[in-house]
Amino acid sequence: MTTIELLQNSINYIEENLTSDLTISEIAEVSGFSVYHFCRLFSNYVGMPVAAYITKRRLIHGIYSIQSGNSIGYNELLKLVHYNWQGEGYNETEKPKEYAKFHYI
Repeated sequence: MTTIELLQNSINYIEENLTSDLTISEIAEVSGFSVYHFCRLFSNYVGMPVAAYITKRRLIHGIYSIQSGNSIGYNELLKLVHYNWQGEGYNETEKPKEYAKFHYI
């Protein structure tokens, strides 16, 4: 397999497990690279670090969930997509659109 195919396997794994707890080491294992090498390759090919990609995909997943008619609150949404809303500086009064703009999502 080529490097791109191995990275695509890891992206597929991320997409299939967005609502699960993911670690970079388990994703790297799927691709067959060491954690260090995987992080460098992923960042070079995708254009952002692995953790940032996962966060972005989880937020997009949550936004899609809301647009699909899921009537849940912002805090429940952030918990649903395993977003560390307390540790990341999310303010309950801040609207997700404002949060996304501030955090370049």
